[in-house]
Amino acid sequence: MDLISDITNAMKGSSRFGSIDAGYTYIGQMISHDIVPITNPIHKTRNVTKELNLDSLYGNEEARYFDHIGEFKTNNDKDLARQGGVALIPESRNDENVIIAQLHLLWQRIHNKLLDKNKYAYNWAHARNLTTLLFQLIVVEDFLRQLLNYSVYNEYFRKNKTYLSLDTSAIPSVFSHAAFRFGHSMTRPSYRLHAGHVSGVGLIELIRANQKLPDDFHIDWNMFFGWPGSRHEQNANWIDTKIDESMFEIPGSASGRVFNIPKLNLIAGVKLQLPTGMKLCNKYLKGKRGKKIQRLFSLMPLRSIIDKELASVPNLAIDNMPLWPYLLLEAKSEAKGNGLGVLGSLICAEVLLNSMKDSRYSIYRDGEYHYDEVIQRLGKLGEHISTVVARNADKLEHRRFCMKLLLETLEL
Repeated sequence: MDLISDITNAMKGSSRFGSIDAGYTYIGQMISHDIVPITNPIHKTRNVTKELNLDSLYGNEEARYFDHIGEFKTNNDKDLARQGGVALIPESRNDENVIIAQLHLLWQRIHNKLLDKNKYAYNWAHARNLTTLLFQLIVVEDFLRQLLNYSVYNEYFRKNKTYLSLDTSAIPSVFSHAAFRFGHSMTRPSYRLHAGHVSGVGLIELIRANQKLPDDFHIDWNMFFGWPGSRHEQNANWIDTKIDESMFEIPGSASGRVFNIPKLNLIAGVKLQLPTGMKLCNKYLKGKRGKKIQRLFSLMPLRSIIDKELASVPNLAIDNMPLWPYLLLEAKSEAKGNGLGVLGSLICAEVLLNSMKDSRYSIYRDGEYHYDEVIQRLGKLGEHISTVVARNADKLEHRRFCMKLLLETLEL
């Protein structure tokens, strides 16, 4: 464990702000909470499945979450509905901090907007279907398009191909406890929730589970999501081996404990016996599709530790680098911190594609995803989206869908 402690200490530090809007850190957190089982038994509230179908939002479809017409109960769209401070939501992790709580609320509002006066959805089930399709579109057309290596993204989400043959019966631990934890690196030290916040609110101050939202903490989502390619005043940190120091002292909601998130990540990797980054990379390169993977994506093991702090850790070399920091190092080396490297991209692409393909509400049909077909399935909403796309074509920079477009379409 001395090596784990030394690596943890070496990862503490300030990173640069990258090119990805700050809101996508929390889109990633919402995805994780939807498909990755809860590891802390204190928070266990539902049976988490591997399908990305917004069960974290809808739960078991209990009546206590909805009013008589099927809209989510909220506190006048200003906060999650609460009882004694506790949020009335199926996924307690989505009330861990102010930003994820309000992102959960935003998707509740999207459902309600679709159902309001039957403008887009004709009943509760139809509204859930449309909301889930919209969320999956955001995942594929916006979130993953920004984060994944371009060749990986193109093969998986334009050609509907997979390459790693990962287990589809459950979420693989190389994803849940390593590859998809890149979001911890993207976390900023502070956030401006709205224009009135001049200097921003510190991350620790935003950890407010089971508490009514303060009036001054309501989020203006324009501060978190912008048009593609536009300069935005509030971007996420680089994806690299630097983790903001606030992540080393996250307060527990009720226990009074303080959690060192990077150290817990590394300890979990040891307990699960995750392969080192080098071993996993070589495993895929030596597998039956190794030559094709190398030809299509230029996958290759990292040659050295390019981070000077990690390079100074005693007994640490690229050969024994744990998977999670290895993938962060790969992102820094190959994508300059503004996306994932090839190995991280392959793992995330394959797991999320399988999670959506297996969902009962899915943008995939007969095993394939085609954007135009999904837009047709959205009916009147799809027609409206197409109109907004045409009106903002110059802002989209050839993109097809994004959070900013969704907010504009539904006037949220």
